[in-house]
Amino acid sequence: MPEDEGELTLAPVAGETELEALVSTVFCDPQTRRGMGWTERDDPEEAMETIGGLWHRRLDEGWSIFDVQRTGETIGLAGLGPIEEGRAWWAVYLLERGQGLGKAIGRRLIDRAAEDGAREVVAVTWAKNEASRGMLSSLGFEAEGPAPYDWARESELAWLRYRRELA
Repeated sequence: MPEDEGELTLAPVAGETELEALVSTVFCDPQTRRGMGWTERDDPEEAMETIGGLWHRRLDEGWSIFDVQRTGETIGLAGLGPIEEGRAWWAVYLLERGQGLGKAIGRRLIDRAAEDGAREVVAVTWAKNEASRGMLSSLGFEAEGPAPYDWARESELAWLRYRRELA
């Protein structure tokens, strides 16, 4: 059953086919790819293949992945990794920006991680993604510094790791 908060719904992704369609919808948007460090100079097909591979691995690793919907229309993707050693990883990518939706989704992911027994939540963001960094800070995350990130182009990009302890 999807979780509903007014117009905002987090619908669990059921499997590979649904995930592939969701990744295509969300990451076909150049602005969303830019938030991950991809630029117009990059091959969009390569970007989509890399991003798709990442999310399929996450599904295989036991992540809870959600189709973020507003009034029934997909506006993003969110994920919460399985809890390991009290730590849950999270990710949020939205097509609609600047409306506080990231915070609303973030609060729900934090609550879910706490309910599932996590003691902390960890996120990684591209250092130049000011909106993401601001959203994480507003939710009580603290920057820990550079993050090694298993990404096709990690040598070209600076990533930051954020962490929030849960009560």
